[in-house]
Amino acid sequence: MTYRMGDHSTSDNSTLYRDETERQIWKTKKDPIQRLTKFLNNVGVQGVPDEQYERTEVRKEITDALRKCYKHKNPTILSMFDDVYDKLPVHL
Repeated sequence: MTYRMGDHSTSDNSTLYRDETERQIWKTKKDPIQRLTKFLNNVGVQGVPDEQYERTEVRKEITDALRKCYKHKNPTILSMFDDVYDKLPVHL
C-alpha cells in the first residue's frame, strides 16, 4: 500500500481534510521506497541502489524534461479536437 503525500491537484488543499501528523508519519516512518530499500538491505540483497542518489537523479531527469517541454509553443485551442472527431461539428 502507498500513501498520497501531496494534494490531488493545484486546486486541492488536503490540509482541510487530513491531519498533518498523519502525513508526517508516512513521510518519515512508512515511506514505501525507504521501507523496501531497508528490507532489501536487511535480507542481504546485493546491488541495492542508493535511495538518495536515485531520488536526486530522477529529480534531475524530471527537471530536464520540464525544461524541454517549456520550450515548445502551446497548441492552439482547436487542436484539442484533432484526434476526437473525423469531421469537426459545426458548433465547435
